[in-house]
Parts: sequence; C-alpha cells; structure tokens
Amino acid sequence: MSDAWPVRSIIAGAAGTATLTLAYACERRLRGSRQQPLDYDDSLVPGKIVATVILFPLLGRTPPPWRWPRDVIATSLGTHAAYVAAVAAVDGAARR
Repeated sequence: MSDAWPVRSIIAGAAGTATLTLAYACERRLRGSRQQPLDYDDSLVPGKIVATVILFPLLGRTPPPWRWPRDVIATSLGTHAAYVAAVAAVDGAARR
C-alpha cells in the first residue's frame, strides 16, 4: 500500500492546515482586540514570498527572527507545533 502516500499526505496536510487555522482563531480570542496579524504566517508575507519566488536569504523581506517581537515568536512556535502534531497524528493514524 505504498502507493497511498500521496493521499495520506494530502489528508494530513489538510488536517495540519485546519489545526493551524484553529490555533490562530484561539490566539485571536485570547488576545482580544488586536487587529494586526499574529505572526508573519498570519499576514500577506507568505504570499509575497511565493510571488517573489523564494530566494532563501531574501525570505520575501521578512525581518530576521531575532528582530521579531516576543509575542510573534511565541505565536509562530505554537502554531507550527500544532501543525506538525496534527500532520503527524493524521499520517500515523492513516498508516495503521
């Protein structure tokens, strides 16, 4: 059943994306009235990166992580951990 990995990957990626979206929604509720993006992935930056055909050193003009505010770093780490956990859980369940 090794041919099933593309389907597993799509399902796991969709679950991870849904989890990331839920994590951002929860973060917005916790922060209340904040109108700005929670981190750089919650903004237009990813689209700008794709539009400029990612060159690693440029990173679509995203500031380097050591210049990010602490809350942005915390949100980025938390939401990405949730994404990876969801992808791993769904992929692991699909393998069984």
